[in-house]
Amino acid sequence: MIREDIIKQLPGGFVAMPYWCVTLNGMPLERLVQDYLQKQDEVHRWALIAPNGRAVDGELSPLPHRYDSLEEAVSDAAKLLEHGECSTCGPTWRASK
Repeated sequence: MIREDIIKQLPGGFVAMPYWCVTLNGMPLERLVQDYLQKQDEVHRWALIAPNGRAVDGELSPLPHRYDSLEEAVSDAAKLLEHGECSTCGPTWRASK
């Protein structure tokens, strides 16, 4: 069972999860969460997974963007949801109309 404080379901289908549980090509791997929990008690860096299942990438990098806090990831998810699209480590996510 995945702890809700480790993987956060956000509005619009976005998900926040530990940065170290996302591959460099933007794929979230929930099985890495258990490994992460064995080494860390709390999350220090976050990744934001778009509704297309790929991590939101950095503005100047094709790698997953690293958020310094959960609050920052939640805020960005709300902005991206309002904007209706975002660049991910893979195809661009666009909201269904």
